[in-house]
Amino acid sequence: MSPRSALPYKVDDTHTCCHATQDVVTTRNERRLVTSGGGWVRNGDRWQVTELPAHGVLGVEDLSGRGRLVLPAAHVSVDVDLASAVTVHKAQGLTVDRAVLVVDERTTAESLYVAMTRGRCNKTALVVTEVARHDHWRGGLGEPMAVLRAALARSGAERSAPRCCGTRRPPRSPWPS
Repeated sequence: MSPRSALPYKVDDTHTCCHATQDVVTTRNERRLVTSGGGWVRNGDRWQVTELPAHGVLGVEDLSGRGRLVLPAAHVSVDVDLASAVTVHKAQGLTVDRAVLVVDERTTAESLYVAMTRGRCNKTALVVTEVARHDHWRGGLGEPMAVLRAALARSGAERSAPRCCGTRRPPRSPWPS
């Protein structure tokens, strides 16, 4: 690793910095970018930065073992984010040292489960109990345990047609067919 690769690095215009050995995630499919193992860049792929060869360019290695790749500056500036904070949907299947979830009135039981089972060493649920929107006080959501209980009771799973619409079978004929 060169001395330059240990320096903070500007990924995009929001001043997100990264350095070698940091994890990043790609946020768009790009079949024209192919790894040394023959795989293409997919939305949600996680990579470890291995080198910073030029401004805006990242040398990366796929964390699932699909090979290495140099991501061009045009792709990095728009379609790469730091992987230290990902959505619950992208966290499915991951194991991390520390998981943190912000729980509010929209959190579902499924999201709570996924987030709280990702952390190997530490799991933290930050519960929102007061909300302000557009500089106006919207009021409290209740006590932290009440917010957590409500999240556990709220399912985000889609209901099947029989559950949604009910199952009605035609009455059986008393006469043999």
